[in-house]
Amino acid sequence: MGFHAQHAARFRALVEETRRTLRLTRVVDPLEDYFGARAHGYHLILAPLLPPGGYAAEVERPPGLVDCYALLGPARSELGQPVFWDPQALEALLWHEFSHVFVGNLPDSCRQRMLADSAMFAPLRARMTAQGYTRWEVCVDEHLVRAVGVRLVARFEGAYAADRALDLQLRLGFAYLPRLLGALERYERQRALYPGLGDFCPELALALHNPGPLPLDRP
Repeated sequence: MGFHAQHAARFRALVEETRRTLRLTRVVDPLEDYFGARAHGYHLILAPLLPPGGYAAEVERPPGLVDCYALLGPARSELGQPVFWDPQALEALLWHEFSHVFVGNLPDSCRQRMLADSAMFAPLRARMTAQGYTRWEVCVDEHLVRAVGVRLVARFEGAYAADRALDLQLRLGFAYLPRLLGALERYERQRALYPGLGDFCPELALALHNPGPLPLDRP
């Protein structure tokens, strides 16, 4: 606590800088609209000693609501001081982390259908393990979260930006994304039939397990 008190002014400055950045982002409404679900609250925790990127967490609040947490490391350092994210990068990162909470709360029956064929992990195992995604369940969640992220980029930044975002994810080894993206585009066109992603989840499971070639030849 002595350390925290000694650096309190710097920590407050980081918080205020990030508050100003958050005012330039679109996070909660796009997520809740896309998933057709709501959370009890959204919380951002700055963690200057974490590496770039973030982690998601949740606190359950009955009945059926959760508080979403995103724990973010800085984007970089300048002169030995942490520098957090610009608006566009912060927006995408919070979409990603908060989406983990929504994806984790999709119907259990549907999640089990997605996880049914763990042999699908084999072609991706080396690339995924190198990034810390060592289980098929985690790999599926990452695919879903990243697929939603690409579709949100398409909605707010256009097709070219979405193509670039998809290309990056394919280069990272998320080879099943095209299957999910095709299904999500259909979900977006049929929201009257599927009010939320949980309602569409069985279709996502079918799309994920469709046979087809994988674009695994990217560097």
